[in-house]
Amino acid sequence: MGADVKQYSDVKEYLERLRKEVVVLGAGGGLAAASVYDTAQVLRYAPDPAPQRRLKVVEWLLAQQQVQGEGKAKGWGKRGVSPLAQAVPTMAAMLALHAHSADYPEDLRQRVQEAVEQGRLFMRQNAQAWAAAVPLPDDIPVAVELILPRLLDDAPADWDLPRQPFQDLRTLGQKRLALIAKFKPGPDSTPAHAWEAWGGEPEERWLMSVGTRVTEGATSGTTERVTVGHSPSATAFWLKKKRDEFKQLHGDDSAFEASEYVQKIRNYLADCTASTQTDVSGTYPTCYPINRWEQLWGLLSLFETGVQLLSDSSEALHPQDAARLERIFTQRYGEAVAQTRDVLSRLQADIHTHQRDVRSALKKEGMGLSDHFICDGDDSAAALCVLLAGRSNTEQDQALKASADALRVRYERGDGQFTTYPHELQPSLTTTAHWIPLLKLLDRDTSASVRLLVDKREKKEGSRFEGLWLVDKWHCSWLYATSQSMIALEMADDAVADEALLKAIPRLLAQQNADGSWGEHQAAGTETAFGIRSLLCLRGRERFQHLFTEEGEVTRAIQKATRWLEAHVAATAPGKPLGETYWIDKEPFATPRLDNLYVLSSLIALKLAGY
Repeated sequence: MGADVKQYSDVKEYLERLRKEVVVLGAGGGLAAASVYDTAQVLRYAPDPAPQRRLKVVEWLLAQQQVQGEGKAKGWGKRGVSPLAQAVPTMAAMLALHAHSADYPEDLRQRVQEAVEQGRLFMRQNAQAWAAAVPLPDDIPVAVELILPRLLDDAPADWDLPRQPFQDLRTLGQKRLALIAKFKPGPDSTPAHAWEAWGGEPEERWLMSVGTRVTEGATSGTTERVTVGHSPSATAFWLKKKRDEFKQLHGDDSAFEASEYVQKIRNYLADCTASTQTDVSGTYPTCYPINRWEQLWGLLSLFETGVQLLSDSSEALHPQDAARLERIFTQRYGEAVAQTRDVLSRLQADIHTHQRDVRSALKKEGMGLSDHFICDGDDSAAALCVLLAGRSNTEQDQALKASADALRVRYERGDGQFTTYPHELQPSLTTTAHWIPLLKLLDRDTSASVRLLVDKREKKEGSRFEGLWLVDKWHCSWLYATSQSMIALEMADDAVADEALLKAIPRLLAQQNADGSWGEHQAAGTETAFGIRSLLCLRGRERFQHLFTEEGEVTRAIQKATRWLEAHVAATAPGKPLGETYWIDKEPFATPRLDNLYVLSSLIALKLAGY
């Protein structure tokens, strides 16, 4: 009975913690960890006017430098990700530190010089990875074909950096520039997001409002925020170009900061730095705001694991679980289950509130990472999934399905692949995966998309990853790519898909660490959650029931993962993220709210399933 009571207490705690994350999804524009690249670029182009705050940013950048890869040279960027994702933050940090070094105190100047020298050594080491990347993979950082050549061109000649290994990247960048010239993108577009790498005249048409915020205190009121492309870097570069233009016209820039649009940009940058939740003013995320993106993927994390089944709008996937939870709690805990019912009721209300908000924000073009950015195929798929899962055939639902079918036409290519953004040069595996359940729901043929997904598996014979999915445009972890692919293929209910799933399972189990976790370089909470999702999604299908016998290998793997994840959550200090995996933008970035939801919803799903 003691163990049962503890299990009840744990589940209640997980539900309460999960609800706290659900309530704040999208709040404050969304949260993302500070980016070395964007922090460095803002320091270069639009540094804080206060010298002491600038020096704190310099110290922060120096603290981020670390040994990267197999060599001993120190660069910048996240450890454990592709070396192709480390060149951009390294180059940006070097240039930012070097740009103002003459103004530093002597001891700081010496440390900066040493850091830059280490960065130069790292770039020579990193160039080898680019030389070997033929052809360029799909998971290169966002706009790297524009950004990295620009950073290399900005470097002083005496840095003597390699050039030839980046030639293929420059060629891709020229192709991208030709598309930009042809299609003339607007301020809400993906090219605008990287305006710092190719932008020309600082025309005000590139500025876009991302709404107002309420300020309190002596200066209470509302303040408007404007940005270029939802990017701190692009916005800071536009501001520098405008300052240079102002100075040329007026002889000096002393009155520049007082101009109205400068204040609106400063408002935007202030909100950006707040969203990183660091204690250093002047650190920036790689993209902001991302409130819709955080909201959609947070909700989808619940829908993938069946936690949304606690909401009465979502009975279609595995309805037996919600009833089973109620029955277990009632049998074991009697009246105590009422406390859990209260948490479930509030969680259900929160999910419904988000669903209504998403429904009201859905446009005929779909949905984007915020209400102000261009709509895309991936966020649109996520929005439709959280709106349509488990819905009945009411008139409103039929209208929503009609909208979904129109969006299918908008984002589907002829080969079964779905696009994220217009004119993209690298496709996304998981965008196609996220559309497969919708195709099924709309009674559309899934075969082309299923075969495309199956064809994207690792094919190299003898590879430990053979039969798994390794590369996605939007996420660094192969476990994310694999989990999204397996969830999609399970929902396809297709013979080809089922065969691919059966082949993937033993490979996935083989990658589990001895302690029950998953993680490419070390045990990781979110990656363990992705591994669990890849297996749990199969439990409701008769075709896979033989894998879930009490003594079966899959059951043992899930039980080990459950114990590890429980211990991991218990050992994580309050306020600290339960995992850290990296989404791909100009630099890989972590999202604490999503990491927490992936871990907590996976644990609750495990309890629903009796593990």
